Amino acid sequence: MKASELRIGNYVWEDYGGDYVVTSIHNKFFGTIGLTKPSFKTEGVYLVDEIKPILLTEEWLLKFGFEPKGTEPIMFTNGRYNYFPSSKYFGNTRNNGGLIHSNVRHVHQLQNLYFALTGEELTIKE
Repeated sequence: MKASELRIGNYVWEDYGGDYVVTSIHNKFFGTIGLTKPSFKTEGVYLVDEIKPILLTEEWLLKFGFEPKGTEPIMFTNGRYNYFPSSKYFGNTRNNGGLIHSNVRHVHQLQNLYFALTGEELTIKE
């Protein structure tokens, strides 16, 4: 994983601690990244090589407020956008469900794409 793929607020994985949120990016090309557990307030500094992307699963889509629709192929929607897990397609609900992007496989990719399209952060819904 490269730090240049990440934004502050992205969820990532660290083998010894699980899910973390990116809180700072110290050096996009060589270096270190600040991470915190969602329930903690203290930032730790990690080498970029120590973190991994989180696979986008049904559980994560539900956390982000998407709801399952249909049967085969199953689709998840939040009213504005649809995601098709079997094909990794992410599309607008308007424009006849037109394809916006394919190969959205990881949580941070969905977060970044969502922000680019809406100007809003995609975060876990309480």
